[in-house]
Amino acid sequence: MVSKMTPNYMVVGTPKAGTTSFCKALSLHPDVFLTNPKEPFFFCADAIYSKGLEWYESLYQGSETAQARGEGSAAYSMSEVFPHTIERIADYSRELKLFFLVREPYSRIESHWMELVNQDHHVRYDFNKAVQENQNILIHSGNYLRQLQRWYEYFPKDAIKVVFFEELITQPDMVYRDCFEHLGVDFRKWDNHRAVHENRSVDKRIPNRFLTTKWGGAFVQALCGKLHPRTARRLKRRLFFKKVSGRPEWSADTRLLVQAQLKADLETFLLNHGKPVDYWGTLT
Repeated sequence: MVSKMTPNYMVVGTPKAGTTSFCKALSLHPDVFLTNPKEPFFFCADAIYSKGLEWYESLYQGSETAQARGEGSAAYSMSEVFPHTIERIADYSRELKLFFLVREPYSRIESHWMELVNQDHHVRYDFNKAVQENQNILIHSGNYLRQLQRWYEYFPKDAIKVVFFEELITQPDMVYRDCFEHLGVDFRKWDNHRAVHENRSVDKRIPNRFLTTKWGGAFVQALCGKLHPRTARRLKRRLFFKKVSGRPEWSADTRLLVQAQLKADLETFLLNHGKPVDYWGTLT
């Protein structure tokens, strides 16, 4: 049995499918506890996992009166990048209630790329090259059917609540009512008026056109190479990043690549969850 100071729910994905806003909204319920940070990455990141369960469970201090206690590491759904995550979670507890958020794939990939470059992760500043070179990160976590099948090897289907990002936007009360029921807490106690959309792509900064060119990138690297990393990152963001004003432009080759990787998986996934195959458009 899960003890009092350990989690009984997790929001396990998908990156840029609304998990930050979703977790924030859940935490506005007086009977729901969310860790700080919202994403401990404990079960996916080896360096953090090595801290041990005592460290992890310390994140739940102060949750004694909560009926639902949990966290929201979206990277837990990236099984190609973190192959040991699901088994580690299952070894820890198979009594968890899980939430798996999904979103229209092209928009999700765009937002994930913007998040990565905004945080200065090691991905290309050129969107199309980044997608082509980082398929495990940017594309494969969008194979929702395949990702869920791996979770179903360890958890019963009724333990995993699939939540559509689009329905969070258009039918929030209905969706959250179902989610609180999944957690076993009273929906009527939820302070839904404080729920907000957090971690939005429109609040990010992405590289300007100069930085995406080969010689521009080399110039900036040479300029910042001798500076302290924190100073270099601050200077680069100030001079060569811009606030998001639109979505990235897709090349035909990149769109075809994503279609080949996702189309069959997502069409079956949508049908399995009572949606028409064109729920997210034609996936072309």
